[in-house]
Amino acid sequence: MAKPNSGVVETKGAIRYFVQRGGSTPENPVRYSGQDAQFLIIENTDRPLSNIDPIYVPHERDASSFRYVGRNRQPPDLATFTVQYMRYVGNFPAHLATIDDFVTFYQVIGDTTDLSDLSTAKQVTIMGDAEPTSLSEGGGAWDNSEQIIDEVEYASPRVYTIGKIAFNEVGGSVVTSEVKGVTYGRRGSGIEAIYAVVDSTVSSPGSPPVVIYRTKHNGTVSSMAITGAASTDVPTDIAVVGKYLVVTVDDGGSGAIFVSELDDDTGVPGTFTKITGVDANMIYAPTARTVFYACDGGVIKRASDVSSGNFETILSAGVLTSEDLLAIHGLYETIVAVGNNDTVLYSTDRGDNWQASVSPGTGANITAVSVINGSTWWIGTSAGDVYYTTDKGNTWTQADLPAALTGINDIKFASPEVGFVAAVEGSTARLYTTYTAGVNWTTGSPRLENLGTWTRFNRIALPDTRISIAANHILLGGLGSGTDGVLLSGEPPLM
Repeated sequence: MAKPNSGVVETKGAIRYFVQRGGSTPENPVRYSGQDAQFLIIENTDRPLSNIDPIYVPHERDASSFRYVGRNRQPPDLATFTVQYMRYVGNFPAHLATIDDFVTFYQVIGDTTDLSDLSTAKQVTIMGDAEPTSLSEGGGAWDNSEQIIDEVEYASPRVYTIGKIAFNEVGGSVVTSEVKGVTYGRRGSGIEAIYAVVDSTVSSPGSPPVVIYRTKHNGTVSSMAITGAASTDVPTDIAVVGKYLVVTVDDGGSGAIFVSELDDDTGVPGTFTKITGVDANMIYAPTARTVFYACDGGVIKRASDVSSGNFETILSAGVLTSEDLLAIHGLYETIVAVGNNDTVLYSTDRGDNWQASVSPGTGANITAVSVINGSTWWIGTSAGDVYYTTDKGNTWTQADLPAALTGINDIKFASPEVGFVAAVEGSTARLYTTYTAGVNWTTGSPRLENLGTWTRFNRIALPDTRISIAANHILLGGLGSGTDGVLLSGEPPLM
C-alpha cells in the first residue's frame, strides 16, 4: 500500500468554516470564520442515518428459536455537533447575542488560493438550519493567558456533504432530437432509472415523440415511440407518478397526456394510453397518486388517479389570469404556478384555492419556479433573470448570477441550500449551482466537471430520495448541436 501524504489524502489543516446566521435563505450572508465571523471549529458530528429494528417470527421447525423476516426502518434522530467559538477581541460574540437563532454551517475541505472563496470548495459538509441546545461559556484562572473558548451544542435536521459532480452523455446514439423533459424513476436508491422524452416532430419526416429510458445504473439506454401519439405531437414534460410514466404533449388543439404503467420488476414502460383534454406545459406530482398540470389560458388541473383519465379543473381560464401557465412546483400545502407576462399564482391548501401573487415586475414571461418552503420561492424568466421571495410573493428580489443571461428554462433545488438553474447565455447552455441557499452561484469546476458545450438545457431532474444523494446527482435534457438532442447525467466520481 502506498504511504499516504498531504498530496494524497485530505488533512485537517485544509478545513475551514463559513457561517450563515439566521439559517438557509438567500437574504442571509455567508460569513468566513475568522475574517468576518468568530473563529470556530466543529467537532463530534453525529449523523444518524436511520433506526433499524429487526422483525422476527417463531421458527416453524424449531420451537426454541426465531427466524429473521425483515426490518423496520424508523426516521433518524436529528444530527448533532459541537461548535467551539473563540472570542474575537473588541467584538461582542454573535453566538451569545443571538443564541436562539437558526444557524447554517459550511465545513469546507480542500486547498485553494483564496481561503475565503466558498465557490472554490472541493467538498462541503452542510449543517442546515441548526438550533442550539446548550451553551458552555469558557472561563479560566486569572493568571492564564489561554483563549476563551465557548462550546455550543447544536441539533440540525439535515447534515450532508456535497462535492464534485462529473457529467457524462447518456444514450448519444438514441437521443437524436431535442430532449423536452427528464425525470428519475423510483427504483433502488432513486438514481437507477431515468426517463426522458424526445421531440421527434423536427425529424424529416416527423415522427411521434420518443421515450428514452434506462432502468439500471450504467445500464443499457433504450428508446420506444409513444403508442397512439401523432407525428405532430410536441412533448412538453415527463414525470413518474407512482407506478406510471406520464408524458404531456401539445397537439395543436386541446392537448393530451399519455400514460404508461411501468413494469414492477424491470421499470420498463408498457403500452401508452392517450387521455385528451389536458393542454399541460408542466407536471407537478407531489405524491404517488396526485398530479397537477399547469395549462394554457391560466388553467390548472388536478388528477387523483393519473391512469383513469378523470381530472378536475381547479382553476378555470380567466378567473385569475388568461395567460398560459408554463411551470408549476410545490412543497406540502404550498403550490406555485407561473406563466406569461409576469404571472405568479399560488395556493396554500394543496390546490383547493388559488390567488395571484404581487407582480415580480420582471417584464417578461416567467418560465421556471421552485418552491423551497411556504414562504421562499424561486422563479426564472425568459429574459434570463432569476428572482426570489421569502414572504410568499409579497416582495421579490433579483438574484445576482455571475453572467448576463438571455433565458432561464428550469430551476430545481435539492434542499434549501443546494439548487441548480438551467440558463442560456446567447446560444450556449449554462448550468449554475448554489450550495449556500442562493447567496453564491457558480458554474464549472470544482463543483461541475465535464459539462461540455451545448445549445440549451430545457429541463433539470433531481432524484426524489435522500438529501445526500439528491444534492449530488442531476439529469439535464436539451438541445445539443443542430437538431441533435442531449441527455446528461451528473454524479460524483466515487472512490
